[in-house]
Amino acid sequence: MGTAAVVTGKNAVRGRWRMSAFVALGLLTFTVQAQTSSHAVVHSVRVVVFDSVAGAPLSGAVVQARQVDSANQLLSLSQAQVYWSITDAEGRFAITGVPTGRFAIGFQHSAVIALGLELPLRAIDLATDTSVVVDLGISAAMALSQNCARRSGDSGLLTGYALDALNGAPIPGAVVDVRWTEITGEPGKYRATERHVEATTTGDGRYVACDVPGGEIVRARITHNGYRELAIDMATGGAGASRHDVRLAGAHANRGTAALAGRVMYADSTPVQESRIALPALGLQAETVNGAFAMSALPPGSWMVEAQAIGHDPQRIMVDLDAETTTSATITMSKRAQVLDALNVTARPIGDQKALLEIIDLKRKGFGTFFLPGNEVLGAADLIADVVKVVPGFAITGSGTIEARVTGGLSLRRCSPTVFVNGDRSPLGMLGIRMADVLAVAAYPDVIGIPVQWKDARTCAVIAVWTKQ
Repeated sequence: MGTAAVVTGKNAVRGRWRMSAFVALGLLTFTVQAQTSSHAVVHSVRVVVFDSVAGAPLSGAVVQARQVDSANQLLSLSQAQVYWSITDAEGRFAITGVPTGRFAIGFQHSAVIALGLELPLRAIDLATDTSVVVDLGISAAMALSQNCARRSGDSGLLTGYALDALNGAPIPGAVVDVRWTEITGEPGKYRATERHVEATTTGDGRYVACDVPGGEIVRARITHNGYRELAIDMATGGAGASRHDVRLAGAHANRGTAALAGRVMYADSTPVQESRIALPALGLQAETVNGAFAMSALPPGSWMVEAQAIGHDPQRIMVDLDAETTTSATITMSKRAQVLDALNVTARPIGDQKALLEIIDLKRKGFGTFFLPGNEVLGAADLIADVVKVVPGFAITGSGTIEARVTGGLSLRRCSPTVFVNGDRSPLGMLGIRMADVLAVAAYPDVIGIPVQWKDARTCAVIAVWTKQ
């Protein structure tokens, strides 16, 4: 238990204490035990605070119990007894020496502000020799109703802060673009539609994105002039609301004093051999040794880190790097397919639909540019070259040859992309492919973003084509 702090009478906390707080589905459990002294009966209040959205105890929550009158009205600070304490790493604390009487209890935490919620106070009556248990909580439904009044269906909520990676200052005006893919239609007429919700950070750097699919993984891009674009995966949470804070690095930040070290392993803690780590936004890669990796001279900020190993699905996590600090990270690999984007599929996948599900899974895990059924560029193209030429990093020469950059845009050298048709290397390149038969196209202009199953010493860029079944 954390050490209790007791503040009473004239020493009570001054200023307006907002009993506003946020812990989605958070649970406060007060266990009150009466103790008799020579002067009066006093109580010991034991508290546990749990954040159900994060799935962990809420440490650092400030909890206060303030005396109220018989009508549950807060007494003035000069009249009231006020008791407070801060939860420890396990979300626990104890308040001792509380006399018999009526008290209003609430708690405060930065997570509360992130959801912009106002929690109601709860009143408890501490009677002589009485044990009292009080549950206080905020549900995801309350977070949604207070932030997304016009939400539709079972949609969820994403919220958080965009902060400067160097000084932690809020970044107002940053655009948070959240995207996912839905498949609609019927056999022979499938259409892959990319959905998106856009939010802009307020003066304190906070964003609120409503109408995102609940319980899914979506891709979010955070942009602002003067900062590097950040592309990360965000889990929207089965409870319907989740929080993700990000720290943006300066637009020209390529090097710094931060470092990253960790291991790539299986669920049983054995190392994954012959794997590699990539920071695609910085165009950096590192090989692992017995599953261990280390990268130094990195700029502070939030970055997407990807672990790759042949025969495994790539795994990605977000890391927050601090200046002059080595951040530890563990990435767990699995041969199981990752969760797909939010999809609207009403029948068993067959033919083109099955292929589209695989393509969308690849799209979510990779960094290429995808053209899916219903895309205007794909529908208007006469040749594959007409599709690829709009992708940054590709160019069409005077003779009509397609060229791509070599690595991460850091080199002016060009290469000839390798063509894969339905997942297999095409010995004829794009010869013989009719646009009428094309289901989807993906283009990877450099080796950094190519999926691991297509990487080898001969491949510097990839054009992937899927045909209708």
